[in-house]
Formats: sequence, C-alpha cells, structure tokens
Amino acid sequence: MTVTPLSSHEHGLVVSHVDITARKQAEEERLELSGRLIRAQEDERSRLARELHDDFNQRLAVLAIDLERTASIISTSPVEATRRMHELWNRVSEIGADLHSLSHRLHSSTLESLGLVSGVSSFCGDFTEQQGVQVDFVHKDVPRRVTPEVALCIFRVVQEGLRNVKKHSRATRAEVRLEGTAETLSLSLIDEGIGFDYTKIPSKTGLGLRSMQERLRLLGGRIAILSHPKQGTRIDVWVPLHPVSTDAEVIQSAIA
Repeated sequence: MTVTPLSSHEHGLVVSHVDITARKQAEEERLELSGRLIRAQEDERSRLARELHDDFNQRLAVLAIDLERTASIISTSPVEATRRMHELWNRVSEIGADLHSLSHRLHSSTLESLGLVSGVSSFCGDFTEQQGVQVDFVHKDVPRRVTPEVALCIFRVVQEGLRNVKKHSRATRAEVRLEGTAETLSLSLIDEGIGFDYTKIPSKTGLGLRSMQERLRLLGGRIAILSHPKQGTRIDVWVPLHPVSTDAEVIQSAIA
C-alpha cells in the first residue's frame, strides 16, 4: 500500500493498493523448490555412496580375493588358472561397464566432447539397451555449437522425460525429436503409453517436472505437456539458443 498526499492547494490523499499474492506465492514456491532440490541432491549423494560401497566396493573386494587364489594355482594348475582368469576378465569388464553407466548418468562426457546431438543420441541408445524401452531419436538443423547451459538443459530434460516414460507410461517405445531454428531449439518427447489427464496436474507437481520447469525458466524457455488417458503423452520444449539471462553463475549452479 502507498499513500501519496495531494498538492498543497488541494486536500486529501491518494491511497493505492497492489495485490502481490501471486508474487508471494511464486516466491514461496521457489523457496520450496530450492529446499526440495537440495534434499533430492543429498538423497542422490547418499544413494550413490551406498551404491559405490555396497556394490562396487564389495565386488572389487571379492575380485581381489579371487585374483589372489588364482595366482596361487598358476604353477600347479595352469589350465584351471587360465579358466579362472577368463572368468575374472569378464567380471572386470562388467564392473567397468557398470561404472561407465553410473558416471554417464551423473555427467555425459559425450555431451562435452562431441556436442548435443551425439550426447542425446548416446543417452537414447543406452536407455534403450538398459531400460527395455525403444527410443527413436531424430534431429534436424541443430547447430554444431550450442552454449553449454542450453545443451545441458536439453540433455537433462531428455533424461527426466525418458525416466518418466519408464516409470509412469508403461510404453515400450518413445520418440525424441530435436530441431533447431535461427533462434530456438525445440525438443519433443512422445510416447504411446497409458497417458493421463493433463488438465488435472496438481499445482504442486513432482520434483522431476518442477526441475524441468525451473531449468527452462532460467534460460527463458517454455514447456507444454499434452496427454490423454490411453492416448500417450507429448512433451514439447522450446529453448532460446542465446539466453537473455545475465547471471551465468546462477544458471550453471541451478542446472548442473
């Protein structure tokens, strides 16, 4: 509320009110989202620590014991030692592949070294192989050079979108389309799963969707969701190739 006196030769005041309910609600939602993202980040770190300790640490410990046992029989049973060495080689290969998959989920080196198209293509291929959902990736007119924050935003949206397909849609196929124009990158993620009534999405949506919305908001992007029960789901995303935000550090910390 503001109160402004009239000029000296007049009597009275001008009282004006501005409704800031929407702004306050937006601030509260931002604070809530920040808290949920921090908790989710800590939960993910705890999960990774457990996975590294309970899975990889144990597998490496058993592998070390078996290597020691195999070494002890090389001179007395070379044929048996050779057989065991082949088994150990296979187990080392499995551990290496699992570590590669884990590191790829955390950060795509392909995205940095080869660019957005190769990064998304690689992820779609890995997702098909590991999750049993056939993902077809098509692209058109995507610039060779895309700013790191835009590339990472698109990549994370693809990751989250495909995870939702696996988790909620019950679809066996999905399509990812990426297309560029002079000013914008557009992304479409389509599945033919069970769908849902998108008009009844609660105001407090899940963290995955909120995270996608926040990433896009920071870059001036938009997202649209279209879905109907038993008719699948379509997610469309538009991101400017040259974000107008002037606070690059905030963008990088928020979308990393």
